[in-house]
Amino acid sequence: MSWYPEIASAAYTDTLKIRKRILERKRLPKCTRSPVLEPSSAEFLSALAAGYRSRHILQIGCGLSTLALTSAAKAIGTCLVSISGDHQEQEIVQRHITELELDDYVEMFCEDPFHSVRTWENLDFVLFSGDTNMYIQLYDQLRLKPGTIVVADNALSDATNEYIKHVRKQPGVDSSMAFVGRGLEVTRITSWQKFRTGRMKYTGPTEDIYSLPLMRRPSQAVLPNTSPSNGVLATEGCSTNGLVNCASPINASVQIKTKDERRVKSTISVAT
Repeated sequence: MSWYPEIASAAYTDTLKIRKRILERKRLPKCTRSPVLEPSSAEFLSALAAGYRSRHILQIGCGLSTLALTSAAKAIGTCLVSISGDHQEQEIVQRHITELELDDYVEMFCEDPFHSVRTWENLDFVLFSGDTNMYIQLYDQLRLKPGTIVVADNALSDATNEYIKHVRKQPGVDSSMAFVGRGLEVTRITSWQKFRTGRMKYTGPTEDIYSLPLMRRPSQAVLPNTSPSNGVLATEGCSTNGLVNCASPINASVQIKTKDERRVKSTISVAT
């Protein structure tokens, strides 16, 4: 997979602009503030997905990261698929998307992700940003392909220990933590043959913790072809779900697709 710095930069910049608009809305009366600081993992995610020109992007979860990946989809010229069972949070995100005129670059489905995750094939980029207890089961159901990148949010939490151990034991993958926001475990398939023939399903907790405490020391996470001075640095308290439901309504008709209304996009084809 090649890296496209111009596309990554465009997505990163757009996400920064989105963050600025959201922070401005938080100054309105009756708005609920959330712990969003800069820089955050949202910009990192946007640049990462866009920089590798990920045509088929899937998110399990919903929040500011949805807007970030929608910006990436816009920069690439594709469409994000976002699945979440939290209808209220999806409504908030949808209002922001409509206000930002990004509706053409995201499809949102309100349903149990376990019921639909295997529907999506030929995936280039996957983000888990919801319930950490679901990460392992969702990962094992993903229909991946050579070079697929899977990112798990909240990787600094002990709740993701088993997930991190599980993905790092897989053959043919390179997996490491990016110390941005709440931590991102970034897993990439580097050898399709090894992964396809040796992929392991989760069978339960293991004793080997892969030195997770040492691995989680503060560090920098720098995108490809960047220097530490302009890379994305870790900031305590960052969140990919830092959205706010303001008292002043946004004039938009919020429509979240359900399972019965789903139509599989033609751009996501069966992996060959």
